[in-house]
Amino acid sequence: MGGAPRPEGDDSRLVLFTMGSPFCEKVELALRYKGVSFQRRLLSLREAMRPARQGRPKGSLPCLRAGGSWVTDSARILRTLDGLFPDRSLQPAPERARTHDAIESWADRTLHAYEQRFVFEDALATRRLMDELVAADPLWFRQPARFWVPRAMRWRLRRGRIAGGNATDFRRRVLRELEHLDRLLVGGGFLGGAAPSYADLAVHVQLDRIARTREGAPLLEPLGALRRWAASLRGVCGAARPAA
Repeated sequence: MGGAPRPEGDDSRLVLFTMGSPFCEKVELALRYKGVSFQRRLLSLREAMRPARQGRPKGSLPCLRAGGSWVTDSARILRTLDGLFPDRSLQPAPERARTHDAIESWADRTLHAYEQRFVFEDALATRRLMDELVAADPLWFRQPARFWVPRAMRWRLRRGRIAGGNATDFRRRVLRELEHLDRLLVGGGFLGGAAPSYADLAVHVQLDRIARTREGAPLLEPLGALRRWAASLRGVCGAARPAA
């Protein structure tokens, strides 16, 4: 097992510091796919914004504590998990690694920016996300966060290079890229073949959130290969988060 014993039961060896983020969901999905037990430390928005505590490094979430080591960044965490728990590896075949790295990078950067614009321009999706992010925060922090965070995000996203532009051009751009992804999956299976890779998980957690938005759902509806791929991935991994 790559030198590290597999945790059994509620093992404190693996502690995942997480919050309402697709990158955190990606790590949780990988842990469930591998059948690895872990402790989940859900941080409120206010906690996540404060200087790091409990020994964890300062920086973005997710953050994984594995024994005495700390790992940040979802891509690095997934590769660390493959080293610790090589069963059900998320690594593609070596000749496909460069392609999968590119897909993962596209999902983490571009598709994530698309996901954020879809969410923050949908009042219901924004409310769900903010309720999740501030649920454990005090009331005095909750109300201002619900007001300012969505407005700041909308302003930044509309002016950004990746997800900016008017609504019509934005939807056309997203649909064009999703149609390309759909064509890659027409033959069935996963991006890596018979088993999912880290690229599948990176794409899935972003699309799962897009599918929960008013403007995103209609774009995904006609893409049959993409919808079948998502259903297959949920079947082998389980849902990354409870259904809305």
